[in-house]
Amino acid sequence: MTATDTTWAIWVLVNLPRALRARFREVDAVFRLGGEEFLVLMSGADEQSLLRRLADVRRVVGRPVDLHKLDAPAIGFSAGVATLPADGPDFESIYRAADTRLLQAKSDGRDRVVTGRHSIPWIDLGVPGAPGAGSGAICPNRLPETDPEA
Repeated sequence: MTATDTTWAIWVLVNLPRALRARFREVDAVFRLGGEEFLVLMSGADEQSLLRRLADVRRVVGRPVDLHKLDAPAIGFSAGVATLPADGPDFESIYRAADTRLLQAKSDGRDRVVTGRHSIPWIDLGVPGAPGAGSGAICPNRLPETDPEA
């Protein structure tokens, strides 16, 4: 690992938790599991709300950063989403579902979110800075619709 890589890794590990905490409610819990993996626990929130918050985090951490004129690599942000009771009756079931979906997000090409129904590149959520995305605001109307029949 070069000095640039180390500086960039430290920046990510300091700023990603800040971005997560700033975009979730005080009652939500943000935990660092290890490395660059984090767990967010929310209560009383639907999947659409969670996707909007995650898209906002992606927009912030994916923004180009000038680290003392160092060539910083582009940052990707993958997420696995699980909800209660759809994905299980307890924490263990939910955690396992979210972890499986995170692995799927990484194998589907990274820089995306995987839910129980969708594998969505951030570009499809209207996130500026996502590969191929233009500038602009997050487009909530581009989030996948919840199908009660599914």
